[in-house]
Amino acid sequence: GWYIVTYALGIYHLNLFIAFLTPKIDPAMDFDEFKFWYSVTKSTIIGFTCTFFECFNIPVFWPILVMYFITLFCITMKRQIR
Repeated sequence: GWYIVTYALGIYHLNLFIAFLTPKIDPAMDFDEFKFWYSVTKSTIIGFTCTFFECFNIPVFWPILVMYFITLFCITMKRQIR
């Protein structure tokens, strides 16, 4: 179970990773290693805590989530590399 929690955590980590890789054009968008590490650690702890509550154990067909995440990851990385 807990596929929705894992999927949401993966999407959030992908979003943080993209923000970390984005060039610093605007000084207000500064996202250094510590902020990246802190955000990933905090979100992982929150995701782990969510697994203690049965209301987050939503039944889903997990292969669809895996394929959607892989597709989203590939499209995002392709756009980031260009």
